[in-house]
Amino acid sequence: MTGRDFTLSMDDTRRTAQPAERSAMREADLSGSQGTKTVRGTWSSEGEAGRHHRAKAKPAGTPSPPLVQPRLDRIAEQARQYPEMAFTTLAHHLDAAVLERAFWSLNPRSAAGVDRITWRDYKRDLETNLEVLHAKLVSGAYAPQPVVRRWIPKQNGKLRPLGLPALEDKIVAKAVSLLLEQVYEQDFCDFSYGFRPGRSCHQALRDLREGLIRNGIRHAIDCDISSFFDNLQHDELLEILRKRIKDSRLLKLIQLWLEAGIMDGKELVFPEKGSPQGSVISPLLANVYLHEVLDKWFQDVVVAHCRGRVVLYRYADDFIIGCASEKGNRSQPGEQ
Repeated sequence: MTGRDFTLSMDDTRRTAQPAERSAMREADLSGSQGTKTVRGTWSSEGEAGRHHRAKAKPAGTPSPPLVQPRLDRIAEQARQYPEMAFTTLAHHLDAAVLERAFWSLNPRSAAGVDRITWRDYKRDLETNLEVLHAKLVSGAYAPQPVVRRWIPKQNGKLRPLGLPALEDKIVAKAVSLLLEQVYEQDFCDFSYGFRPGRSCHQALRDLREGLIRNGIRHAIDCDISSFFDNLQHDELLEILRKRIKDSRLLKLIQLWLEAGIMDGKELVFPEKGSPQGSVISPLLANVYLHEVLDKWFQDVVVAHCRGRVVLYRYADDFIIGCASEKGNRSQPGEQ
């Protein structure tokens, strides 16, 4: 299948919704604004196919509206059904309801960023805060703030940099992650475990042990990509993202986060590479990058050129390659 662009419409979402959800969608249509007719769409449009659902946040402590999950499920279904297609209009899903869901998924005990606003501070007037945030996204007034850098001791005595984004940056980044996750979870390999929904390090260790035994693996290579998050190339990452995401608004948000700057003590720096550890979207971006340059390379090149059984298990930037025999898994001359 050749690559094609894909536009997700509210009509597509409506067809997969349950009866109660269809009723809610009809009510939303009555209060929604008509989308402009454009292939790419706008912040308040789905393009040629639909209307923008302007859902308001519910009072603090109540669950997200039922419309959020059907929309996410529909994105996932289309990504799974059409693995070569690129999504051109996803940003219109960043309404108050999705922002609210993102807010409730954040860690309430996380330290504040440069804005000094905590999760509990924001929660006090959540509905108004999310409506204002959504308005800033639509108008283009939203701009990420610098990430505060803290240094965390590691077991080996060295220090690891940890980024603390501003709260609204975390909310928007988490909301974008929710959308992108629906697409890339359909693409990621089964041997990838780190920072993925429904997967854990315990599951990775269990599957690693069982896989090595089942496949008769006798040799293992333990690998760690040194300073991976600090050296992530922005232009290469964005180019990889464009293979599946061609919504310029989402790509612009990601680029803004990558270039927002880091407040290290009293010094504000703007690294030309890297993605801060501590950013809620960094793990997903790391998985997207490593899926393209490592996982697919292993499947398409390593497995094809090895004579014997070879396996890979990856957890973020740590991975193990297992071989059934040292001699039999060397590439033959002329095969590389």
